[in-house]
Amino acid sequence: MSFLDGFLERKIVVKIVSILLAILLWYIVLDIKDPFEEATLTVPLQTNVNILDSKGLELVGNNIPDNVEITVSGRKSRLEKVFKNDFYISADFLQIEDEHTSYISIGAPKYKGTEGIIIKGVNPEKINIRLEKVVTDSFEIMPEIVGELPENYSIHQIKVRPEILELKDIKSSIDSIDRIVAEVDLSKVKDYSYVSPRMVFYNKEGKAVSGIDINQAIIVELVMAKNVAVNLNTSGQVAEGYYVNDIQHNPEYINVIGEMQVLNKLYTINTNPVDLQGLKDDVKLQSDFQLPENIKLANLQEKETISVDIEPFVTKRFTYSVDKISIYNADQENYTYKIKSTTLSGDATGRLEDVNLFIINPRIKAWINVNNLIEGTHKVDVNTASQNTDIEVVTENSVEVIVEEIRNDDENHSLDNINTNLNTNPTPNPKPNTGSSSGTNPKPSTNPNPSPSISPKPSPNPSPSISQKPSPNPSPSISPKPNINPSTSSDPDATPESNSGTSINTMKDESGEIWSI
Repeated sequence: MSFLDGFLERKIVVKIVSILLAILLWYIVLDIKDPFEEATLTVPLQTNVNILDSKGLELVGNNIPDNVEITVSGRKSRLEKVFKNDFYISADFLQIEDEHTSYISIGAPKYKGTEGIIIKGVNPEKINIRLEKVVTDSFEIMPEIVGELPENYSIHQIKVRPEILELKDIKSSIDSIDRIVAEVDLSKVKDYSYVSPRMVFYNKEGKAVSGIDINQAIIVELVMAKNVAVNLNTSGQVAEGYYVNDIQHNPEYINVIGEMQVLNKLYTINTNPVDLQGLKDDVKLQSDFQLPENIKLANLQEKETISVDIEPFVTKRFTYSVDKISIYNADQENYTYKIKSTTLSGDATGRLEDVNLFIINPRIKAWINVNNLIEGTHKVDVNTASQNTDIEVVTENSVEVIVEEIRNDDENHSLDNINTNLNTNPTPNPKPNTGSSSGTNPKPSTNPNPSPSISPKPSPNPSPSISQKPSPNPSPSISPKPNINPSTSSDPDATPESNSGTSINTMKDESGEIWSI
């Protein structure tokens, strides 16, 4: 005890103990006024993930946090002066070797401030990651059209630029692609020349695959074709005595390509003129097309094929009854007229089918002129004209006409004879050729004032009627129709008559037609 008592009684010891007690008291006071505390700061995490490109790797899924938590401790007054920007913390991807790496460690934070603090920890200390190898592969782009085109239009050609698309992506994405489609929705297209398509990636199950990035522009070029009618263009005329029975050309429609603004106004294409001059036999010809500027054939080798059927005109003999003969310029007050013949004949020329129909039912206008004939038997020429403009009629017939004078004592007897021999089926006086091959005769009606424009008065000495021959060179697109128009004159005082071997009487209907009865 003596040693301890002696030691404590020393001045130096007393001083040291006093200092220690003062420090202790100071810390006690400090802990009360400025206690020691902990704090958690959210600090941005720095990464160099782009370094994976040089390693041929890519991070699958973005599970790298933007921030991490740092726990620090220190006096309250000091912690109040510490901020998140005072720290630097990073995840270094240089430590990754291959795609099999499953996590990355977060490095120790660095404090850039001056306050006396203690860094106690980081949360999280590591990050779980998934890596995949990046691969490159090439795919052909297939165009696909959705929607309807305008009427008569079609797609002649479709091109995708580029035709081959090179994709660089993670291996699982590349392996999932089976085909790539450039989809063009026509309902959304205004300019059919160049279209920006919607790119769709399909897997082997035919389902669309998402998440594929394209780093280049894809353009679809459309070449439009329009279907237009072909107009056959001919020149020249076939040989005399022949006609074009039929003409066929093939194709009747062709596809042409060009600018849309030109195609929109184009409806027909003409052939080059096809020369038919002097042809007598059936022929098959070819012709090119007359194409407008900036218009081309969809098929550059296409030509128009023309088949021409050429037939000769035929001539056949026909007969007709004298009932069809009308009598002009008869003096009914002083004479009666009788025709002794019963049938007459002539030649009909035209197309075979028309001639055959004509022979069955000759649609012919026939008349005689009895002007200035006195009592007796006279040989009078018969004038004729076909009412069928497709037929040429040639006759050289004449008939014997018996003219008898009406005497006063026989007047009543003659009137009775006329009345008892009225023709119940009168033959009308057909109108001169009107350009139509068919028609119906008007019903007869009495008219004391015959129309001079309807009752033609031939010359006193008519010659046998020879109708016009068919045009030797008819237009190939129109069947030849001989234009037969007999030259007649009108006489308002003339009284036409018709005779079937008996006395003659006539009447005129409301339209001016002469009917023989």
